[in-house]
Amino acid sequence: MRKTFECGHKGKGKRCNRCILERNQEEKNRVFREQRNNIYKTIGLNVGDIPENIAMKAYDIWNSLLNFKNADDFRKIKGWRKLTASTLKGFFVFDFGKKWRLVASYNHGLCKPVGFFSHQAYNLWLSKNVKG
Repeated sequence: MRKTFECGHKGKGKRCNRCILERNQEEKNRVFREQRNNIYKTIGLNVGDIPENIAMKAYDIWNSLLNFKNADDFRKIKGWRKLTASTLKGFFVFDFGKKWRLVASYNHGLCKPVGFFSHQAYNLWLSKNVKG
C-alpha cells in the first residue's frame, strides 16, 4: 500500500528513498566543493570568480612548477612567456584565455609560483613591480 511521507512524496516503506538519495547527493557535492576549495586556497584561487576548467588547469600547472628543476622545463607547458623588464628577470607568465594569468619566478634552480591573477590584477601587479 502506498502512503504519503512527510516530505509529500508517495511510496512504500518506512522512509522516502527519493529524499534519502537527494540528501546523499547533496552531501557528496558539499564534500567535493570543500575539498576543491581547500586545494585552490593553497595557490590563492578564489573559485567563485574562476571557471572550473581554468581553475583545474591553473592547479595542474602550479603543481608541475613546484617540480621543475631548470628553466628549460617551462618549454613543456604551452602558453608561457618570459617577462623582459629588467626588474622582472626570471619571471614567467602563463596565460589562461584572455582573462587569467599565472606568474612564476625562477631563481637559482628554484621555481616558485608567485600568484594567480585576473587580467586587471595582473596589470596592477606589473605596474607595482616594474620600476623605471
